[in-house]
Order: sequence, then C-alpha cells, then structure tokens
Amino acid sequence: MVNFSERIGLVAPRSIVQLDHMDTPLATGLWNVIYTDVFNQDGFGDWEMTRLCSSLWQELFMEPIDQMPGGWATLFQSIRHRYFKASWNRKYDILEHVALFKDSDLLQDRLNVQLERHLSGYRMIGRRFVPIADPIEVDEIEVALAGMAGTASTHLAAALKHLADRNAPDFRNSMKESISAVEAQIKEATGNPSASFTDGLRLLDQLGQLHPAMRAGLDKFYAYSSDAHGIRHAMKDQTAPDFADAKLFLTLCSAFVNHLRLKVAQTATP
Repeated sequence: MVNFSERIGLVAPRSIVQLDHMDTPLATGLWNVIYTDVFNQDGFGDWEMTRLCSSLWQELFMEPIDQMPGGWATLFQSIRHRYFKASWNRKYDILEHVALFKDSDLLQDRLNVQLERHLSGYRMIGRRFVPIADPIEVDEIEVALAGMAGTASTHLAAALKHLADRNAPDFRNSMKESISAVEAQIKEATGNPSASFTDGLRLLDQLGQLHPAMRAGLDKFYAYSSDAHGIRHAMKDQTAPDFADAKLFLTLCSAFVNHLRLKVAQTATP
C-alpha cells in the first residue's frame, strides 16, 4: 500500500528491484518476521531454540561453541547484532538457515510478503531464497514441489537448490535436474520406468494425454538440453549457461510436470 508521504510526492516509492543489495526497510521487515514467528514464539520450545541458536553459531557464524553466550538475552542480542551488521547476502543466509530449521509454510509465506512489499528480487520457495520475481513463475515451481512425493519433485528440489546457491550457483546442473524432473514424470505417467524421453512422449500422445504439437515442442526442448552448452552430456563448447537459462528451464519444467500430473489425474477420474 502506498503511504501518505509517497502519495503526495514527498517520498519516492521504491521502483527498482533489490537483487544485489537489501535496504533497511526490507532487512527490518524480514527480521521482524523471524523475531515474531521464531525467536519470540511461545510454541517454539526451549530445546528447539537452543538447537537453532547452536546451529547458527557453529554452522553459519563458524564460531567456537564454547564462546557462544550462555544467557538467552545476550545470545539473542548477539544474533540480532550479527544480522543487522551483515552484508545483504549474509542476511539472506541467516534468514534461510532459520527458515530451513523452522520448516514452516506460514513463516515462508510471511517472509514472501515482505520480499514482495519491498521489491526484493528474491522469493522463498522450498525454504530457500531464489532470484525470481514473477509470481506466476513462483506459483508453478511451488505447486510442482508441493505435488505428490516422487522422483520428479526430488529433481526439481535439486534444481532449485543449485539455482538458489548465492555463493556458487550451478546453472548447468540446475538445468540438468529440471529436465530430469520432466523425464521422471513421463516415466511415472506412462508406467514404464525404462521409457526414454522421446518414447514416453510418443506413448502419451497415443494415450491422448499430449497434443502432437506439444509433443513436438517438448522433443525440441529436450534436444536443446542435450546439445546446448553440453548440459546433459560432455561439454560441447565454451559457452556456459547463465541464470536466465536455468530459470527458464526450472519454470517450464515445473509447469510441464504440473500439467502432466493434472492430465493423468483427469484421465484416472471416472
């Protein structure tokens, strides 16, 4: 919501997506969420809080455990101080660590509200921050990850992990995992675990679950994944895939996994 100062032009509303920085309102909004939902939540028991703080201290801050403050007030202030003094990417590291530990849909949703409100270029999907700003893309990936447990979802989670790594993103393996998710879903849909990508598409076409034009398009998409940048096979050239390539693969492959699951469900429904 645009506030009074922005409406009358005294304060310029933010209009630039925050990709390589985090301004104070965004940092504060995200902190307020984890403070309210985690650090100040009665339902989060003392033992769990101790485990979380110990995990932050040892695994993220890389500090000796014997130097971790013993009193809760001192420990909390130390964590808070480290968060607000951290660089923008380290703030995301801290938030992600807490979200992975807490593993709460509500916490993820509330963090995403702040990310959207303050025009962050990231969204949390599967408890990880991903550089992706289009809500339709986010929805497709979330639905695919939240679908029935299976190999396809496992591949998509791996693709997301490679893409979301802010220190060393692996675009090539992210794309490989994305297309592998489609291949796994095709095998599941046809009931043939040994079916090749092309043979599986042909069978789906014969079963009336795939339009011939869509099948042809997916065949070409798969061929691209085999040839471009040596994604699935030995590297064929020196041009490496980038973020745009990996995001396209993750979004399109998630959408097709969702599409195929729906088609199979519709066919199974009497």
